Amino acid sequence: MSGKNPPRAIEVQPLSGFNQALTYSVPAKFAGQLLPGCLVAIPLGPRRTMGIVSSLKPTDVIPAGKLKPISALVRREPVLSPDLLELARWMSGYYACSLEPVLEGMIPASVRGGANEKSIRMIGIPAEGIPSDAFDALSRSPKQKELLDYLSKQGKPVPLNDTLEHLGIGEGAAKGLMAKGLAEESRQAVRRVAYADDLGEPASEAESELVLTDEQAKSSTEIKQSIRAGLFETRLLHGVTGSGKTEVYFEAMEEALSLGGSVLFLVPEVALAP
Repeated sequence: MSGKNPPRAIEVQPLSGFNQALTYSVPAKFAGQLLPGCLVAIPLGPRRTMGIVSSLKPTDVIPAGKLKPISALVRREPVLSPDLLELARWMSGYYACSLEPVLEGMIPASVRGGANEKSIRMIGIPAEGIPSDAFDALSRSPKQKELLDYLSKQGKPVPLNDTLEHLGIGEGAAKGLMAKGLAEESRQAVRRVAYADDLGEPASEAESELVLTDEQAKSSTEIKQSIRAGLFETRLLHGVTGSGKTEVYFEAMEEALSLGGSVLFLVPEVALAP
């Protein structure tokens, strides 16, 4: 979050069997960095646990002096989107359960445990630059000289392993440059998008639309009519495996999306098996 007046207090839902959100203060070092859905470390009694920022506007007004501060921002990017937070609240009310187990079911165990973001090793020349005679000093180290020449042309840190592979140079050359103060290693967090793959690329899409059977068309039409009318209805499609139920689901999803709605498509665990 960025803004002139970042929140000084936030609401956090602990992920530790606690049935309600708690209010915490925001240390100055985290000001402007928190969003709903962020994973934070918080003190809870004598222990420290993980929690999800559920709101930037706490419902309880508590004097700042009585609030405990969050301990850490575990991940810079929210682990739950606003849509998922809204869905979690709906599920909590609909199924008459607390919010905490719903949130836990949406977040991978490794993330709930506070696993750090994936990062990659980067290499670049020092911010202050390199001496004018740096290349001459490497006349007896051609690999180091080649790597330094490449890095100086990039103007910014580059992935270490990819660079070495691209140039056909061993890591010893990189270590040599760093030992001489001509290069620096750093780490860069990798932002990964869940379910990102190439299946949505145009080349992977079907060249022609499937023609629905009469039964598929009848079911699809009825479902689309309900969607257009804004009705909340439960429908069950009965058919053996391979009978074409999924295509009807796709038709319904396409209709909802075309009207500006959203879709949550659930699949059984067997669908995750290779």
